Amino acid sequence: MSDGYRTAASRCELCDTEVENTGLKDLAGLRSCARCHGGDLELALRHWGLELDMKHTPRSYRTPERFSIEVKRPTFVEAFARLDRDSGNRGWFGRLFRQRDPEVGDRAFDDQVLIAPDAGHEEGTLALLARPGLRQAVLALVQLGCEIHLTGQSVWVFDRDGGAIDRISSLAQARPLAVVLAVHVERYAREDAR
Repeated sequence: MSDGYRTAASRCELCDTEVENTGLKDLAGLRSCARCHGGDLELALRHWGLELDMKHTPRSYRTPERFSIEVKRPTFVEAFARLDRDSGNRGWFGRLFRQRDPEVGDRAFDDQVLIAPDAGHEEGTLALLARPGLRQAVLALVQLGCEIHLTGQSVWVFDRDGGAIDRISSLAQARPLAVVLAVHVERYAREDAR
């Protein structure tokens, strides 16, 4: 028997579907419904105007297993960079490269992520990385063993460790995180365009 009251509802920040507040889970800084959290991202892709392209190279006797994910976004943003796991290399080569590794001021992020912005795009890249949810998505992908490339209208995610950290099951984990990262970038681009 219903008492006529409706439970509190919110919208999934990925697919924009209305769900009960208790049905939302955090996915790298975005509150998502169970469908999006579980990897069914078709509504989210449509809602944000994103295109998803994935490539998988299975392991063979000559090549390691690899994957790449590209999420194309509709709005251009002036941020071009490569983000990768910070190896903590303290040798002369590491010190030389580290001089070009800008920091965002988040110690947990800066200690684990190496930022390599393209020449002339340092300011735009750092402005984008100032967003905590975006850093959370980048950090989650880097911890899976992925390398990230940000381009004007795409987010690229590559499995650079060849399954050394996690087997290809990381593709199932990386896919929703790549979409979440693209949504974070798209939200930033739309706000910046105003």
